[in-house]
Amino acid sequence: MQTFTGKKFFPLDPNPGDICIEDIAHHLSMLCRYNGATKGFYSVAQHSVACSEYYPVDSRSLKLAALLHDASEAYLGDVKGPIKSHQIFDGYRKAEEWLQQLINIHFGLTLNAHLSVKEADKQVYYREAHST
Repeated sequence: MQTFTGKKFFPLDPNPGDICIEDIAHHLSMLCRYNGATKGFYSVAQHSVACSEYYPVDSRSLKLAALLHDASEAYLGDVKGPIKSHQIFDGYRKAEEWLQQLINIHFGLTLNAHLSVKEADKQVYYREAHST
């Protein structure tokens, strides 16, 4: 695929050196949450910012982990959870996990920081369910 910044990126065979924060931010800002099943356009980037705001200002690594917790979707797109959990999507889930790990490593995030974001993601999801 060609990214926003013009890089060639191979999501199933990624080169960590081609991971680019500008591409991630742009792509996620153009990707609508819930496959567009919202009252208005609500991007994955907006969701990620909301997750980062869950943490205090001095929690820089958690804020960064929250901003990047869906970063693999910038390169792979998204598949809705109930569909993604089906066995037929095993390969997609593995590719998503692998790419997300590379992104976390690229930006110096620990596994613990990434796993900690799950609570923020869940809390923001509950808010979104009542407002988007």
